[in-house]
Amino acid sequence: MKQTVNLTCPVCNQEVEWSITTRLNTRENPNLKKDLLAGKLFDFECPVCGAKRQLETTFLYHDPDKKLMIFLIPNYQSRQEEIEALLDQMASQEGVDIHDYQLRLVLHSTDLIEKVTLFDWGLSDQEIEIVKVLTDGLFAQEFPGKLVHNRFFYIKDKTPKILYITEDDQLLVDFHDSLLEFANSKFNKAIVDQHQGQFMVINQAWALNALDKKNTLKDETIEAE
Repeated sequence: MKQTVNLTCPVCNQEVEWSITTRLNTRENPNLKKDLLAGKLFDFECPVCGAKRQLETTFLYHDPDKKLMIFLIPNYQSRQEEIEALLDQMASQEGVDIHDYQLRLVLHSTDLIEKVTLFDWGLSDQEIEIVKVLTDGLFAQEFPGKLVHNRFFYIKDKTPKILYITEDDQLLVDFHDSLLEFANSKFNKAIVDQHQGQFMVINQAWALNALDKKNTLKDETIEAE
């Protein structure tokens, strides 16, 4: 579904009309999914000056075959009062019963793309967030002093990696199956509980909380194969 909005170009300050995509059903719009994964779906190019940027807008990703909905809602932390009504409205417009769906909230389009990628790979975001936290230790050993801004599950040449975004670089780190196995064996309850029908924010804070509850990092040394 598309919606026409008025935008102000950040370069020339001209107000222009632009058509944005607000909803994607993978069964109905497979080509839009390709654009999403290619990072093109939220592209904006000013028709006046040609300036380009990525839009951050409210967006619903719906994969009915996986019973998965991912809601991209920028600044949802500051919109708590309206968020529940907005989510219920968007879900109801899809015409499905979401009680057995996995429902996720994300802040940025990059987070949305990551979750689509890992679910397509047959993984859960819960186990991947734990693996990323465990991989942070390996990254710190290999690249001491690097300030990490973010990290993402990433597919390179059909091989899973962890992409680290630092203050001055983008670095790929191997995705270790041993860490995935460790995450599933030690944090099985947190990972298996998918909280169907509940809107969840599964991110670094969620993983750190799961690790803290188990208190595992203080007692065990993780060595990747």
